[in-house]
Amino acid sequence: MLDNRETHDIFENQGVKEILEKVADERTFWNKIISSIDEALFIVDSEKKIVYFNKTAQELTGFLEEEVIGQPCLKAIQCINCFNECALFNEGQIICRNLTFKKKNGNQMFVVKNARVFTDTNGDVIGGVETFRDVTEEVNASKKTY
Repeated sequence: MLDNRETHDIFENQGVKEILEKVADERTFWNKIISSIDEALFIVDSEKKIVYFNKTAQELTGFLEEEVIGQPCLKAIQCINCFNECALFNEGQIICRNLTFKKKNGNQMFVVKNARVFTDTNGDVIGGVETFRDVTEEVNASKKTY
């Protein structure tokens, strides 16, 4: 579980503190950091509904942000492994898990996924963040070598 100590560490870092003191708009600063991530990233609320879906997630899945915001994550992510239950909400985190997603066009995509839940001060899950990257080419290349 992602606890407050882990979240707090970045703000205790002197270099980060100095940068944050100099930025004109902290919101823009964090938006730039999130938009610079080259992996698909999405955030879900406690009901597993998508509240944020970055550009890379849109490009990889074929779904536009406006099609998935407010929808259950399975609508956009269509993780073949997740149809039975949500591993993130059951386990609290996912590290380098190989999964298969179904894109909007119906094609399969092999991904490596990382995720963590967010908890409130009482330890109750309030949402989660997930990142994934497309490894379809690597998987297909390895199949050809056998």
